[in-house]
Amino acid sequence: MRNIFLPELISINIKNYTLYPNGLDYSFEFVKGFNLVLGGNGMGKTTFVSLIKYALIGNYKKQYEYTRTYKDNKIEKRERNSDDFFRNRIDDSIETDSDPIITINFKVNETIFTITRGIKDMKINSLYIDGIEIEGEVILESKYEILKNKSTTDLQTYL
Repeated sequence: MRNIFLPELISINIKNYTLYPNGLDYSFEFVKGFNLVLGGNGMGKTTFVSLIKYALIGNYKKQYEYTRTYKDNKIEKRERNSDDFFRNRIDDSIETDSDPIITINFKVNETIFTITRGIKDMKINSLYIDGIEIEGEVILESKYEILKNKSTTDLQTYL
């Protein structure tokens, strides 16, 4: 029997995202079970849920869409939201000390992940697994698919 573990949300922190001007440093601790997001029209509920999704998997609309290619080989294609999706919701009249970021903590099985992503520049700022930082070069999300199909030498010239 195969075990499948889904992410269990622990907490989220949204910092300097001016869509929520009363919460320029907003944190939320998730409870086990159901968490409700309530509010009137235009309060940012859908954006909040979209921020959770973005923090977990990036700026993608769909999981995977397969396309037939030469000799029935398949390639993965992921449809992305516009990079302006969250940027268009920023209120530039409110000054902040830095660009907006989102940090999410979640658990898969017994492993705890902490990811911080830029909301304006759409990049991963940091990744921790069980408290240990995973180091590497920051790559903008728009380059992920391009990098996947390049050789190591091609990557060095590309970056």
